[in-house]
Amino acid sequence: MKQEIEDHIFELISFYFHPGEPSAFDLFNTIDNLLIAYEDNGKVVIPPVLNTIDEIDVTEGYRILAATSGGFEASGTPVDLGIEFSLETETFNLMGYPFDFELPVEVALEPLADVLVEIMNDDGLRWNPDQEVNTLGNLIPGEGYIVTVSEDVTFSFNTGGWMVASHPGNRETPDYHEGIVRTGLPYTIMVSLDQELKDLSPETIEIYDGVSLVGKSPVSTNREKTLITAWQGNSEYDIPGFTTGNSIRVVLRDAEGKDIIVRTLWGDGIFGEFPYADIELVKDVPLPTEFVVEDAYPNPFNSTVNLRFGLPEMSRIIITVYDLLGRQVHEDRKQYEAGYHRYSFKADPQLVSGLYFIRISMGDNVKTQKVILLK
Repeated sequence: MKQEIEDHIFELISFYFHPGEPSAFDLFNTIDNLLIAYEDNGKVVIPPVLNTIDEIDVTEGYRILAATSGGFEASGTPVDLGIEFSLETETFNLMGYPFDFELPVEVALEPLADVLVEIMNDDGLRWNPDQEVNTLGNLIPGEGYIVTVSEDVTFSFNTGGWMVASHPGNRETPDYHEGIVRTGLPYTIMVSLDQELKDLSPETIEIYDGVSLVGKSPVSTNREKTLITAWQGNSEYDIPGFTTGNSIRVVLRDAEGKDIIVRTLWGDGIFGEFPYADIELVKDVPLPTEFVVEDAYPNPFNSTVNLRFGLPEMSRIIITVYDLLGRQVHEDRKQYEAGYHRYSFKADPQLVSGLYFIRISMGDNVKTQKVILLK
């Protein structure tokens, strides 16, 4: 295996063999000017001294960042075709692809048919079954993937009948727009338009973090939602892009590049708050005239409860959760734009079934809802 690494991009790689020796630390340190290598479970290699990755795990994807372009070579023993993978819900799973042959993604992940939300590589190419978008094509040896699922699952790849190393690729070429930096940290934003906006024949959708353009795509004409890749940055390594927790700003442009004035009817207006953002734009919807909070749903809930609220102006919102004895079990503080927003509270596994109170504050304006956790 020979793996190329591009400088100042978080490359997402995997291993299609068990490398054995050398250790993960020694292997990753053969990469010239390595800055960091890490798994999705927090294990990390930061030269020259920090290493919490004991051995290479072929089920894991590894993010690699280096200061200069280069790579490394490694070899080892083949991986059993029936090897099991475990994926968790409500997180970005970094998954490896452990075989030395390509597989069509729709075939390989057939066992995930009921739970797969999206799989994406570090180029922003994806398969999203619900939106019927597949720019990824084949799973490729050496690549790692970002996978989101709707529930925890353990599975094995479907390899039957496709074990042909020369199987032709069917992957689209990534579309990188001028002014946008591919960082290797893609994030999916889905945008839908009401009919009044569609009638204006919009040309492109742009995604901003403040004044920084972090994503752009032509408006989809053959599906309900347009899927846009926004690129996350990393200030520690001086890599431009959006910051998790910041507000998402959506700009719609016509064929002449002029802004079309839109408002967010509802959506996930924060980068990284959910495994993907889903935003609905309308031509004209009145902003709330006051702070409003709709009933939490589902209620009772098993693990996650959602709140939809409206703000008449940009505001700092504090969301606090208390148990029946008045003990605080959760708090979150975020800045939100005027409009409608959704917030999801995921109960800590240690919380017991029972009655909880969710307190939502906008300055001195406070609203409280009762919710029931059932396990």
